[in-house]
Amino acid sequence: MKQNDFVVVSVAVDPLAQDSTSACLMDLGCNGVEILDEITLRAYFPATDIDEKSLQHKIKGKLELIKDSFPCISYPHFTISRLEDSDWANNWKRFFKPVMVTEKLLICPPWKNPPEDHAAMEIIIMDPGLAFGTGNHPTTKMCLAAIERIEPNGSKSFLDVGTGSGILSIYAVRCGYDEVLGIDIDPDALKWAEKNVVLNGLQGIVSLSEVPVNKLKKSFYLVAANLILDEILLQLPTLEKLAEKTGYIILSGLLKTQLDEVKSALNSFTKLTVVDHIFQEEWATLICKKL
Repeated sequence: MKQNDFVVVSVAVDPLAQDSTSACLMDLGCNGVEILDEITLRAYFPATDIDEKSLQHKIKGKLELIKDSFPCISYPHFTISRLEDSDWANNWKRFFKPVMVTEKLLICPPWKNPPEDHAAMEIIIMDPGLAFGTGNHPTTKMCLAAIERIEPNGSKSFLDVGTGSGILSIYAVRCGYDEVLGIDIDPDALKWAEKNVVLNGLQGIVSLSEVPVNKLKKSFYLVAANLILDEILLQLPTLEKLAEKTGYIILSGLLKTQLDEVKSALNSFTKLTVVDHIFQEEWATLICKKL
C-alpha cells in the first residue's frame, strides 16, 4: 500500500439527503466529497489511516441515521474501492468553483480568482475544509438570502447556531451586524470556521465557540438555525429565549413537507410569528419575528 493511496466510498443517496450524507462522510475523516451526478457522492479517505472493515461499519451506522432523518427516501447504498492519486489533496479542489448564491453575493474558494465583473457583488472567500457550508446547498442559500432581507437594528447582534464553515456569520458582518457569534459542537468545524473568518479579515468581529446553545445567556437581534427538523423542534424554546424583543429567527434545513409540523410547534410560542417564507427546490426557510 502506497502512502498516497485512497479508499474511495461511493454513496447512492437521494438528493434530499446529500447535504447530511456529505457532512457524515466528512465527520468520518474523508479528505473531500464530490458530487458525481444527481444521486451519487464520492468521498476520499487516506488509505494509510483507514481500516476498511471498521470504516464500512461506521458508514452503515451513519447511513442508518440518515435514513431515520429522511424517512421518505430509499436506504442509501455504498461501495468501497481504492485509488492511487499522488495529488488528491489538491485535485479535489477543482470541484469547488465561484458560485453566485444571491444577486448580491458571490462565494469564491481561496484558490480561484473572482470573475472580472464582480465589482458590484459582496465576495466571501470560503475554504470548506472538513466543515459543511460552501454556499451550494439550498438551505444555506436561503439562509443567506434571509439575512439580506432583515435590516440590522437595535444591537445589531447575530447568532449562528451550528455555524459549520462560518459562512452565515461572515455574511452577517457584510450585511451590517457588528456583534456576531457562531457556535458549533464540532471542534473540527470551528477550526475551519476560524480559518474562513481569517481569510475574510473578520477576526475580532466574528466570535466562535463550542458553548451549547442552551447555555447562552445573551440575547441577539437575529438568530439563524440551519438544522434538521428534530433539532429545530427540540431547540425552539431556547431559540425563542435567545431572540431579542422585536428580533428575528431564521429556521432552515426544512423540507416543504415539514412546514406544517414546524408551524404547529410555533403556535405554542405566543411571542413568535412567521413573517416570511423562502422556498428553493423541495426545501423551505421560515423567518420568524419575536413580538
